[in-house]
Amino acid sequence: MRRAFPDVIQTTAGGYLAAVEPDNVDLHRFRGLVARAEAADDPAEAVVLWDKALGCWRGNPFSGTGSEHLWYAVSQPLLEERWAARTAWAQCAFSLHRYSEIITRLTPLVREDPLRERLQYYLIAALYRSGQRAAALTAFQETREYLAEELGVDPSPEVMELHQQILRDTESGPGRLAGAIDLSRVAEPVASPPAADPAERPRDFVPRNDLPRDIPDFTGRERDLERLLALGKRDEGRAEIAVITGPGGAGKTTLAVHGAHRLAECFPDGQLFIDLYGYTVEQDPITAVSALGSLLRAIGVQPDTIPESVEERAALWRASLAGRRVLIVLDNAANFAQISPLLAAAPGSLTIVTSRQDLPGVSGAQYIALGMLSPESSLRLFSTVLGEDRVAHEEAEAREVVRLCGGLPLALRIVAGRMLSRPRWTFQHVKLRLGEHQRMFRELRIDGQSVEAVFELSYQSLNDEQREAFLHLGVMIGGTVDLHGAAALLDRDPPEADDLLQELVSVCLFDEPSVDVYRFHDLLGAYAREKAATDLPEGEAAAARRRLADHYLDMANRAADMLGPRGHHFEVDSQKSSRYQSRLANRTEATTWFERHQDNLASAVDFYAASGLDDEAWQLADSSAWGSRTACRAASSTRWACSTRRATSSRPSTTSAARRGCTPA
Repeated sequence: MRRAFPDVIQTTAGGYLAAVEPDNVDLHRFRGLVARAEAADDPAEAVVLWDKALGCWRGNPFSGTGSEHLWYAVSQPLLEERWAARTAWAQCAFSLHRYSEIITRLTPLVREDPLRERLQYYLIAALYRSGQRAAALTAFQETREYLAEELGVDPSPEVMELHQQILRDTESGPGRLAGAIDLSRVAEPVASPPAADPAERPRDFVPRNDLPRDIPDFTGRERDLERLLALGKRDEGRAEIAVITGPGGAGKTTLAVHGAHRLAECFPDGQLFIDLYGYTVEQDPITAVSALGSLLRAIGVQPDTIPESVEERAALWRASLAGRRVLIVLDNAANFAQISPLLAAAPGSLTIVTSRQDLPGVSGAQYIALGMLSPESSLRLFSTVLGEDRVAHEEAEAREVVRLCGGLPLALRIVAGRMLSRPRWTFQHVKLRLGEHQRMFRELRIDGQSVEAVFELSYQSLNDEQREAFLHLGVMIGGTVDLHGAAALLDRDPPEADDLLQELVSVCLFDEPSVDVYRFHDLLGAYAREKAATDLPEGEAAAARRRLADHYLDMANRAADMLGPRGHHFEVDSQKSSRYQSRLANRTEATTWFERHQDNLASAVDFYAASGLDDEAWQLADSSAWGSRTACRAASSTRWACSTRRATSSRPSTTSAARRGCTPA
């Protein structure tokens, strides 16, 4: 330490001391800024100083030490200083009418510690002053219920008085409510202004910006962003709609919010954001009638003039937006029925919808389907977050981490976040942690974000038939499956299987890279396999895989017969012949079938061999190798030979013939 920090580490009577200037210590800088903020006469200057003071904090002091003495003697008093600074910041921000910022910053804080009643007061008051009367009442109700359950008491008299004023919705004396907590700088009452004349209410439109914080390191969706910006800047005299779809964790909200910030200047009458909670833990999707109520209050419609029915609210919503240029982000939509009444009709408006459903019912929309990030885009994301030098130093290992994450933006950001907070971690270390199957999803979890939780929400949204299909697909042999193979796996007729497959594709749990050919995203496939292992009845996974393998055996035998005479021929047992077979009309279609399924066939040979089904193993290997003479490449043919040796090692009478049939072309 002394060599690393010359003239800093000193020996004292009690041990060692780091002798540094106070300005180099976060705590001293924090306390200095607090003193300046308390002495400032101008609220605008004070709020800047409070912001800077709170910016000195990163995490909790002495976290991870496990010392109760440090916690009670040092950490807890320091945290109380931070809570006091947060309260003082809220007081200054309230005096400057920065209600939206107060709501954004205090909402997570009061959830972290619901007993902070002064912060609860400011949050409820800010919601009320910003026109969100119902939200303010909801926040009060949650506070009262928590205090009653945990402590058996009511909220403080100041909070109770604020609640009564909101219920009365009338103006109190100047400074009355604010003075209840000694807000010396607040000259304006918390209550709303007097209600306008009913005839004038439709004109009480309030432009506002509700957009969440934009991320500074947006990376990898440049082409999709260009399409979104082009749509927002297009002026064709109609209401524009962009529907951003993709699986959970693909970055739909990130793209929508980033694009909305870039387009804000094009929509001077406001930028509105509402989370519809289509896929949220312990939160039911918001109904259209509730969402319309929130949106109408946001644009200045008086709460007592909002009608009850969804049809009347939708009509008032459209009328209020008439002649205005407004951007609306409807995030996390559950289905078309939820968003249909919310879509703006005013020419010059733009509605951006994000959903895990493909929402085909939105007519005239521009659809932006998000897939996985390419390896190069994924590396750029790592470079942006972690620095180019750190990635360049271990580029090969970084690429392997990208592969393990499957290009899923949420997984990549979780990895980047963990590495950013752990500067000693290398990509080699992360690769080893992700490579352990049992802990992969544990590694992809940080600060309430979890890849597995995102997938679980999508899975829980399925009906019983869809869940059963998802689980069976999770045990499929190989990396892809076609319609008829899926029918065998699901034990359903092809038309029924097709319906289920398309339903899973529409909710972004299954991909269709080409017509009637399906696959899982890498991480989704791992999740499906884990769910199938725990949720499928005993023996069902093996039975489903056997049906699929028998289908491949039957199809491979018929396709090989179409390619010409073989050295030896065999008939597949009619009882094992697949009832899901697809028609092969000619030699070209047979060759195409082998090209499409060569990896799956090799996996099916492995399945038979591992299951002790020697006859099926060498028969499938023989047919596949015959097909490989026309359809397969040398690399995959080598795998046929390896699979065949494993499959036929216990059958001396057929080994030489099988090997002879599997010689690489």
